[in-house]
Order: sequence, then C-alpha cells, then structure tokens
Amino acid sequence: MLVALGAGLICCTPEEASSPLVAPSPAPPASAAVPSSVVAAAPPPYESAAPPPPPLAPPVMAKLVDVTPAGVKVPIASHCDILYVAVTKGTVAVAGQSLAKGDVLMASSLAAPGELELKGSGLAVTVTAPHDCPSPGAPLAGPMTVRVARAGDAKDLAWAGGTMHAHLDFEKDASPEVYVGRLEGTAPVAEHDHAASWEVLCAIEGSGTFTLDGIPKHIAGPVVVAVPPGRKHSWQPDPGVKLVAVQVYAPPGPEQRFKALSKP
Repeated sequence: MLVALGAGLICCTPEEASSPLVAPSPAPPASAAVPSSVVAAAPPPYESAAPPPPPLAPPVMAKLVDVTPAGVKVPIASHCDILYVAVTKGTVAVAGQSLAKGDVLMASSLAAPGELELKGSGLAVTVTAPHDCPSPGAPLAGPMTVRVARAGDAKDLAWAGGTMHAHLDFEKDASPEVYVGRLEGTAPVAEHDHAASWEVLCAIEGSGTFTLDGIPKHIAGPVVVAVPPGRKHSWQPDPGVKLVAVQVYAPPGPEQRFKALSKP
C-alpha cells in the first residue's frame, strides 16, 4: 500500500478531488425595479474554480519488494539511475552479493538500461534515484559498480533515552544524490521540516499518526510516505508500538541531525 503525503494531500488510494464551487450572488426580489443600465448577464448557477495542481512527485522511487526463491526482477530504467536495495527481513542475493537483514546495496552503471534480479526469502526496499549522467555523445559503457554497506558498518546513533536509533548507511560522501539509512524506535518525533530535501519513509513495521501540515493520518506498516521539502510533519506512534523503517533524503543532509541528537 502506498500512502502519498504530498502537496497538502493525504490519501490511501489515488482519488480525484472535486473542484470547489463558488455560490452565485443572491438574485433581487422579482418586485424590485432594476435600472437597465446596471442589468448584467445572469451568472451560471455554479462556477467551478481552477482544478487543484497535481501532487508533487519525489525525485526518488521507493518500493517494498517481497523476495522469493524464484526471483524478482527490478528494472534499471536509465543509465542515469542508481539502485539501492535495503534488506529488512530474511536474506537476499543480488548482483553477486549475499545480503542479510540490515545490509544495503548500491548499484550503478553507465551501460544501457537493464535490470537486477533479487533472489532469496524476505522483504527488501528498493530505491531508484537519478545521478549525474555522462555528457551528450559520451559512450554508454562500463561494468556495473556495486557497493555494500553491511548492517554493522554504520554506528548505532541513539537518542531520546535510547528509545530511538538510526544507522546512516549511505551518507553524502558515498552517495551524493541520496541518503539511505535505517530508523527505528518507539518515541514520537516532534513537528519539523526539511527546507531543501524530500523525505521518503518506508515503514516496515509500526503504526501511529503521521501529521502533515496539521492534518493527521493514521498509518500502519508496511507503507511508504513521501514528504516534499519545507512541509511540516510529525510522528506519534501508537502506544507500545515500534517503528522500523528505511529512510531516504534527497538530497542528503537532514540525517546529520541524528549525530547531534545522539551526543550526551
């Protein structure tokens, strides 16, 4: 299930919002005399306002993928794409690598568009993000570049009395366009925004109230939430429920606050 929280819209399924209606001005009584100089054409019964703009689309695409022994193919639509695979349950084999829970793989290639096959048993989050393309006319060739961040590589950053934890798996130095990391815990998150970055939160487990621009929405994992830059949002977990999520920022930056939060 995809929950899109964008451009002030909160919905569980794509639905068209009807245009607001502008009520006509009341007509004068039939007995009232109206000078001919001020008589105007009668307005239509209702005048529709301009339709609302479509929701903004995040620069990254995140999906929850059930991995099976038969294999699941994930397309790389463009040579300008980077594909991230974050394993959240079980084990997954991809691009010659064996990944366990908490491992994150980053793959990119200047070759023609293709696909990667995920095999195993478990649940993974795939994130497709753009990166710098070669100049026009440059040859599209070269082997696929693969890098793996293991579950234990990233330091455990804890705050809120040890009730919240983050692992910064791919920061800006390794991934200039997109941050990918892990977030989990039972504490609420106060209202805040990210002035220049999209946030895409892939909640694997947990339930609670996600509030965007003052509008609350109860969600439960597995679910994907996208928040545009500059939009105020907060999180209130259900009592006793732990949030387990893969977190993405495009571009990177907001994840650095976890380092400050974890300091004594």
